[in-house]
Amino acid sequence: MKTIKKRTNNNRYFAFLFVLLLLFQSCTIYRKSPVSLKEAAKEQKKARVQYNNYEIYRFQRIVEKNSHFYGVKKEKGELVKSPIEANRLDNVRLHNESLSTILSIFVPVAIIGGIILIAANSITVDPGWGG
Repeated sequence: MKTIKKRTNNNRYFAFLFVLLLLFQSCTIYRKSPVSLKEAAKEQKKARVQYNNYEIYRFQRIVEKNSHFYGVKKEKGELVKSPIEANRLDNVRLHNESLSTILSIFVPVAIIGGIILIAANSITVDPGWGG
């Protein structure tokens, strides 16, 4: 009776690849240099707001209304405005679209290429014709 060999190594590689692709697909990178709330409201980009007590909030954009600032984010399919407390604010960082796009494309392609190279090196093709 033959024993059935499990191919767990290949399954692990594909599971790992799938998880990495999902992680890097939603990658959002923010700029290093902080900006003011006025600049963030003018840019209308995704923003990361950090308060003095290290609380971090991520918003779709920041809007200014009657000299008060609000962070807009999507909750349960609806846009919700949350007031931003300017007196507790530590920094505001804007979304770096170009770097996020590059990393979202380059990293998965590099990972897939690496896995293909490893798989190609581990497979031997021998038709068995002998010579």
